[in-house]
Amino acid sequence: MSQTPNAVKIGPEFFKKIKQDYSDYKQAFLREAAQNAWDSRGCNNFYLTIKTNDQGKTVVTFENDGEPMTSEVLFDKFLALGGTTKTTDDTIGGMGVAKSLLCFMHDNYTIHTGNILIQGSGANFTVGEVEFKDGTKTTVVFDENHTDELIGDAQRLAMFSQWKGNFYLNYRLLDTNLKKGAFRRDLGWAKIYTNRSFGGILIVRTNGIPMFVKRTQLEKQCVIVELNNPCRDKLAANRDSLQYPYNYGLDELVVQLAVDKKSALKNDEPHYEIFNGKKHQANFLKSESTSAKMSINIDAVREAEQEITPEQILKNEPNNTFYQHSYINVNSDQQEFEYIIKNTTGMKIPVYLYPETFSDYIRKLMKTWTEALLAIHRLKECSIPFAVGALLDGDHYAEHEVYNGVHRYLINPLQLIESLNTRSFTKRFKLTAKDKWKIIAIAAHEYIHLHQTINELSTWHTDEYASLLTELLGDLLANREIFTRCFKN
Repeated sequence: MSQTPNAVKIGPEFFKKIKQDYSDYKQAFLREAAQNAWDSRGCNNFYLTIKTNDQGKTVVTFENDGEPMTSEVLFDKFLALGGTTKTTDDTIGGMGVAKSLLCFMHDNYTIHTGNILIQGSGANFTVGEVEFKDGTKTTVVFDENHTDELIGDAQRLAMFSQWKGNFYLNYRLLDTNLKKGAFRRDLGWAKIYTNRSFGGILIVRTNGIPMFVKRTQLEKQCVIVELNNPCRDKLAANRDSLQYPYNYGLDELVVQLAVDKKSALKNDEPHYEIFNGKKHQANFLKSESTSAKMSINIDAVREAEQEITPEQILKNEPNNTFYQHSYINVNSDQQEFEYIIKNTTGMKIPVYLYPETFSDYIRKLMKTWTEALLAIHRLKECSIPFAVGALLDGDHYAEHEVYNGVHRYLINPLQLIESLNTRSFTKRFKLTAKDKWKIIAIAAHEYIHLHQTINELSTWHTDEYASLLTELLGDLLANREIFTRCFKN
């Protein structure tokens, strides 16, 4: 064995003060050990053993099967104070302080990578040449007994991770498949996801590896904050927190989650699919009275209100690929009308929401929605043109909005179902008579928002809004026969 040339010998006591730089240096130690392995090219297996030796001290061995470190990387980067082995945007480290936490602060350590064997204590080490080994194996002897605590920390590290390889703790395979879950929001520097794996925590990760955890007041949801690459300009040197201004943004998110979860998790930039065409417009004769122009046989309405059986709704909805934009035909005369899909969920839009591959359910729903709005516009003698469409949103039944002077009525046809790590869509309406009356009530709700907009009134759900909606619903009940077309298949 040969001694490396050191101008000044620095023992482990010098590096022990680094513990003060971490909220929990033992958790940070395991995180650094795992991330170094997972960052190494070709790593598929990470082996971690934690045990107590005869002196009552904890011995930790961590090994990976990735490419071994070259001599240049080992001596000029990893074992050089302030150096770093991380040179690409998709690697996690880069601050050059991990080696103090992993090796220099402990009683002693050995590193076997390729055909190089390092044995050291503090910044002092010897170098030897040994039989070639794939990957890198490092053994560290702690100055005290932390075995049980480190085993618990390693289990949590695995539970909070999403890594494609195998993580073995004391020769037992751990699960490292905490999926991000449902996309919620893009902060620009990180993406926000939620799942139902662990309630009340927020995990900051990069490339699926947890950096640190914060508490939240969401008892049933786990929030995943995945940092965008490069992450080195966002993480603090100890990787226990974020640099400014990202730390401010993260703290603001935690506060928002406590005050208003829906707003905190709402995607600020919805995705639109626009299918251009004509606008819908209610036609009526000004000279006719309301009762005259709405004279439809009430018995026909009641007959049409009979329950529609589930068999009448197409269940096998297509799920093939997307297609080119075209126009929508939802009314009886088959004219081409504008149609919009507004997606705030971040999920893939189901293909059966697109006009050329409409399912029977969506076609019937959009026809009911359009006919309900036309009937209300006729009743209120409102000739304002409008477009209709589908809204994919986790919180709202429908929405009225104005874009380039065009009023849009968007109805939410699907419910979001949340499972452990994913969200999926299911039908919101059965299109029975009861549900069609619900759709009519929703149309009335959104018509009031149109009324507020064109009259420059507050669009909030104020007492004024409630009064307007009550008055409209009274008119609709008195003229319920106007909705006959909503109940025709």
